[in-house]
Amino acid sequence: MFCATLKTSLKLVYIVLMNILKIIPQVNAQSDAIAQPTFGSIQIGGGQTIAAQVLVNTSASSVEVGDQFSVRIEVRTNDIPINAYNIVVEYDPSVLSILDQDPDVAGTQVKLLDTIFTTSSLPNDNFVDIVNGEIKVNASITEGSGLTVNRNVVEIIFQAQSIGSTTIKIKEGVNGTQLIRPSGQSIQYTTNQRSVDIVEQVVGSGEPINQNPNQQPVNPAPNNQSNEQNGTPTPVTQIPDTSLSDQIGNGTALGGGLVLILLGVLLFLRRRPRDTK
Repeated sequence: MFCATLKTSLKLVYIVLMNILKIIPQVNAQSDAIAQPTFGSIQIGGGQTIAAQVLVNTSASSVEVGDQFSVRIEVRTNDIPINAYNIVVEYDPSVLSILDQDPDVAGTQVKLLDTIFTTSSLPNDNFVDIVNGEIKVNASITEGSGLTVNRNVVEIIFQAQSIGSTTIKIKEGVNGTQLIRPSGQSIQYTTNQRSVDIVEQVVGSGEPINQNPNQQPVNPAPNNQSNEQNGTPTPVTQIPDTSLSDQIGNGTALGGGLVLILLGVLLFLRRRPRDTK
């Protein structure tokens, strides 16, 4: 009886273990970049889960014609390792031009900020198509099983050429930006774009700005010291004398005239009777 019970118990344990072993592979077959099953981590396959970003960051949103501004491309793969990235940036060549990073090398290149992922051939892996308006940078690591990338990898110096509004964005698709895993598969990513307004250049914009525009200019007092030092006498402004003495002088002259008139009348009256006799 005891042997039969033990045999039955072992058979039940065997059945339970077999069912557990069947469940484990089914759980590991699930792929989710956010929630991982309890039985261990799962490799993301096929690039079907969006867990990366390729972002455009500009130093200015509005510039004048002739001004330069910088654009940095940031790659974020979070916890996903890659061993190569191919960055493609689109811009309008009729509105913007690009400052060549190394004029001694044929073609136009931009600055690679990444010191871990590098280019193997500068003219081929880092060049600007000034006709179609595309910037292409291909960088990779030659050893290891891949690394995560969460940093700025490329810097572009633009110069504004004409008035208008323009957009700088990441090119997507088969011929666009790719984040490549060690297996050779690409992972999906989200991206953004930045708009820059280009306005007319203001003449004298580099002059200091008056901190108080309502303040009226003050005329400085005349400097008499310079004339005295040069031996030239400083001209003195003559002010008319309008005091009471002027009025007195004028009254005296009028009174003298009246006295003379009266004397003349008296002399005339004295002589008149003699003429009648």
